[in-house]
Amino acid sequence: MLSMVARWLLGTSLVTWRYLWMTTPLHREEVLGESLEDLPPAIPAELFDDRVQLAGSGVGPLFHRRFTVQVVGARRSAGELMALLIDDFSRFVPREVVAVKRRDGGRLREGQEFVVQMPGPWDGPVRVLEVGPRILRLATLEGHLEAGQIQFSGRDDEVLTFEVEAWARSADQSVRLLYAHLRVAKEIQFNMWVRFCLSAAELAGGRPRDGVHVVTKEVPESALPVDEQVGGGPRLADGPPVPLQVFPFRFARSYAPAAALFGVTATSSDVRITPEELQIRFGPWRLRTPRSNIADVVESGGFSWPKTAGPAHVSLADRGITFATNGGPGVCISFHEPVPGIEPTGRIRHPGATVTVADPQGLRDALR
Repeated sequence: MLSMVARWLLGTSLVTWRYLWMTTPLHREEVLGESLEDLPPAIPAELFDDRVQLAGSGVGPLFHRRFTVQVVGARRSAGELMALLIDDFSRFVPREVVAVKRRDGGRLREGQEFVVQMPGPWDGPVRVLEVGPRILRLATLEGHLEAGQIQFSGRDDEVLTFEVEAWARSADQSVRLLYAHLRVAKEIQFNMWVRFCLSAAELAGGRPRDGVHVVTKEVPESALPVDEQVGGGPRLADGPPVPLQVFPFRFARSYAPAAALFGVTATSSDVRITPEELQIRFGPWRLRTPRSNIADVVESGGFSWPKTAGPAHVSLADRGITFATNGGPGVCISFHEPVPGIEPTGRIRHPGATVTVADPQGLRDALR
């Protein structure tokens, strides 16, 4: 704890000192954004799971920010500069205050994850969504201070142009306080991406023309488009990768306290259906299987509180798994091939799963 506080204070002081003494011209513009034009790109279905923090799961306004630097006298082309970024991302960050932690080295590739460690409690886990000749796009993961995406790109115009573009909302209310109101996190992040652009100009072998231009487009929360959840309230639309149906659980008063002890709450639990997959979230438990693996869907119910309240339960008779938040009615889903769910190794597999969603009939209809 003390080391984290010390790193926070030292890192913040260094960032502030460099910011105050920066001689590079900065051109900042803040305007009102458009709800549709400023939404982030879609996420590839194969790279989307419950750890990805979509902008729709954040709080407060959506900030669409673009940091642009034009590089005069560059000795590298845009493609060569982007290849260098993909080969060694850590060379572009201000390393005295920011570190990049990766489990494996080499070129970044789609699906790879790493952590950008910033001053204070700002560590940012991300996943690579897109790698191209002139583009690198990342998604924020659970634990990041933001919910959204960030993209790096280069192009050869009259001069080499490098851009950092972000679409994001605060991950939760505490971050929103620090980011949008006190502006602490916002200014630290602002300085980091300005320094990133300046590093790109230096590594390209040139110098910035007219400094760094930053445009921030703020889309108020009330202006963001919404989608209706199946059996639930509205949620912000942010371009999910595929059509998504979300079925919340119904929590009975007698079940809710026991469930909460195991991290099972209304915000951490639901059943999601895409055209290709069934996904069940139940606090820390996860079950996923292709829809082609679903053999049958039938009505269920009449659950005993002592046998089903609290965590996920496994039947000793047939190893079926039950995710119960009330005594019934529920939906029993059987599988052609048993699937893991109760424990992380996957050694225990379940021939079926039972869920107590708020709209059992709607879930049965959606799975048939």
